[in-house]
Amino acid sequence: MRYLYLSVCILSLACASVLNAQNPLLVEGFEALAGWEIGGQREISFSLSDGHVRQGRHALRIHVEIDHRHEGQARRPKYPMGWPSVRKIYRPAVDLSAHDFLELDVYFDSRRSRDPDFALHVTFKDSKGHDIYRTTCIDLRHGKWAHEKLCIRDISNAKDLGQISFWLSESAYDHGDVIDFYVDNLRATKSDNYQPPEAKPVRRPLAKSQAATLWFEGPARKIMRTEKVHLAGAADPAVKMSAARNETEAVQLVLWPHEEKQLGEVSVDIGELVGAAGAKIAAENVFWSPVYYVPAQEGPPEGLPDGLPGPRPFVANKQWHWPIWLEVYVPPGTNAGDFVAPITVHTGRGDLNAKLQLHVWDFDISVKQHLRTSTTIYGPYGWRQDIKKWYGDMDYGQFINQWRPKIVKLLARYRLCPSHLRHLPLAWDKQKEKVAIGDTAEFDRFVQSYLAMGHHFDGMPVPYFFDRSSFLGAAKGTDEYLKRIADAYRVAADYLQKKGWLKGSYVYCVDEVVVHKHTTPRDFNLLNRVFDAIHAAHPGIRIFGAETPSPLLRGMNVWCINVNCFDTDVLAQQHALGNEVWWYNGYGSPRPGTRIAARGVDHRALFWLTYKYGIDGYLIWTVNRWTNDPWKEPNRSERTAAGNHYLLYPNPDGTVSPSIRLCMMRDGLEDYEYHWLLGEAAKKLRAQGQDRLAEDCERTIRQADAFILAYDNCSHIKPNFLYDSRRLLAKQIEKALTALPHNK
Repeated sequence: MRYLYLSVCILSLACASVLNAQNPLLVEGFEALAGWEIGGQREISFSLSDGHVRQGRHALRIHVEIDHRHEGQARRPKYPMGWPSVRKIYRPAVDLSAHDFLELDVYFDSRRSRDPDFALHVTFKDSKGHDIYRTTCIDLRHGKWAHEKLCIRDISNAKDLGQISFWLSESAYDHGDVIDFYVDNLRATKSDNYQPPEAKPVRRPLAKSQAATLWFEGPARKIMRTEKVHLAGAADPAVKMSAARNETEAVQLVLWPHEEKQLGEVSVDIGELVGAAGAKIAAENVFWSPVYYVPAQEGPPEGLPDGLPGPRPFVANKQWHWPIWLEVYVPPGTNAGDFVAPITVHTGRGDLNAKLQLHVWDFDISVKQHLRTSTTIYGPYGWRQDIKKWYGDMDYGQFINQWRPKIVKLLARYRLCPSHLRHLPLAWDKQKEKVAIGDTAEFDRFVQSYLAMGHHFDGMPVPYFFDRSSFLGAAKGTDEYLKRIADAYRVAADYLQKKGWLKGSYVYCVDEVVVHKHTTPRDFNLLNRVFDAIHAAHPGIRIFGAETPSPLLRGMNVWCINVNCFDTDVLAQQHALGNEVWWYNGYGSPRPGTRIAARGVDHRALFWLTYKYGIDGYLIWTVNRWTNDPWKEPNRSERTAAGNHYLLYPNPDGTVSPSIRLCMMRDGLEDYEYHWLLGEAAKKLRAQGQDRLAEDCERTIRQADAFILAYDNCSHIKPNFLYDSRRLLAKQIEKALTALPHNK
């Protein structure tokens, strides 16, 4: 009996422990207003309300009366304008570190009965004023509740919640709008069944001498110059990598001088890779570069790692970490199996030797990327004057016909698809009063070379109408203007359909016009009439916009939503309507993105998240908007994140250099191909009646992606999670392809 009683007690304690771990922490029940205050704007007020309540007796009602004119001030409003806010300071701070999510419910009401655009911003800060999490609620609808679930797992300062702020931009609303938000039940919660893998460092020593240590690190972790690194175990010279055919994979070799100013000049030699039966991978498929640290405002004085200037000697004159980026491309036709190559790191104090060991998986990844991507290549019109001179002050024709095709070819190696590269030769025929198409030989040649590189046919090749005063000679806004737009798109669509290029292309019509509707006023009525005309011209045309879904725009087929406010509820709503949803850019932590200050794994994990959540594509607005010299001034301005307008670096000799971010995005896109291959293999196996093996493939994908807790937070994703899951996918791909008849 005593043992039974003891067992019951132990079981009760265990159950209580589980319940305590899963029970939410109520951060705000909104039953009192102690500590809440407004940010000083007269348009906003707050109160407790029992009008719309999710839990308990009250909710926080935030009431806003939008006033763009402000009595006594200038008649014409100046945009952007105020940011009314309501906030609370927590003293003492609240510890959220034991929880995975912050959840809250928001009800939206508009006196004009309209759904909002960029309705409400939410910011959580620590007690020092640093952001823990910031987002925009884009899923609010008039007269409805929305549930917001924000992942905070492994955000370091979540243990110190010091402030909550709800705020909005007046510029996103119209003068005279009267709106109410009812916020309720703000709580911190844990996932019911999330069991992450063990986070394990992959670093280890490769070689040691009296002067220096050479150590190994994976590609998805950025190394700070002065960080403390623990290297366990004896030196092992093996640099182990794996890759499929037509894949590039990277590692980092890191040099650590034991004393200041002792190593002198450093260079690297890597031999050709040799496999069984004399199989070889030529040395030209191996690339190395010192990692260049740029003086980003967000980083320490010694800079942040990003630039890869190419294989050139460097001087290791400080007792810092000196990473050497090394990557291998596996050509199609390479035998599966293991390959080895010698690595020698030469220093002024002697050589350090290692051995590259590459395992080639027995499958190829496609030349053509299955996830749609898009980016813009800027010409000299978007560069600083001194950078223009590095490229010989080229004119627009030289840029279009000579320089840009080189960048197109370069981007194919990184699986990024450039957009809007060349227009069809369309012109208005005055005599026949219709749009005519000219000689297409040059256009066809260009498109065929472009597709052969693996790019998708991107934007429809029709002259741009957005932000132009006329179209093919017809003044903007006239009936003739709409007629010629419709005629041009009909002619273009008929031609592309005949060539087999129409499917997948789209009309990139608008870019953040809704969020800037007052800053840069638009005629939305005319814009929607243009969309109507384009759709009427041909049923196969799709309209694309870098916009959050908005009632101001109709006829959109592809919405491209900023990563910083992306919401899977909106994704599901648009998919249910038959629309595609992409996401773009990404400059705010903890969400995935392309800023230099983000972790290396964030750039790569972006595409794991894209696959898991069924997002249809990714757009990065440009790879080379060189308004300043990014080697010396990586921040475009004091308020912009370093790297948010380039992934390539310009060089004074007229060449370009990649960034770590671009390489990590490529690796993430290749990881996406692993998922795609295994998913397609599962479909084929099931079609052939091999249900058990098909289920193994589907289970492997779920298992490989199980480390992903949420789409909106990369902090919980560790580099070894990706490496281990990638190997898991590769092994199952080999097994699946062996079972398919055409692969035997």
